[in-house]
Amino acid sequence: MKILKTKKQKIGSLLMITYNLLGLVGVLGLLPKDPFYWDSTYSGCLILLTLPVSLVSFVYHLVGNSLYPVFIIQGIVLILSLLFINDLTKEKDDC
Repeated sequence: MKILKTKKQKIGSLLMITYNLLGLVGVLGLLPKDPFYWDSTYSGCLILLTLPVSLVSFVYHLVGNSLYPVFIIQGIVLILSLLFINDLTKEKDDC
């Protein structure tokens, strides 16, 4: 299995990494005690925009006390979404 073989795969992976990082910033800026806190209106809009990749970490962040599992959850979601994008954009063999 060759990863990032085509230009479409590289662009898709870059867009997915950016999308996931936007979701992470949205989750980390939600509550006033968070390190990246900013106006919750913008953070809420960012979470709604990136809901497919930030839903699990958003729920855990509201329930849990630590931020480290949020990073781990977002890392796992990033790996899964990169594998999905790689599979979605791979070229079909003519066999």
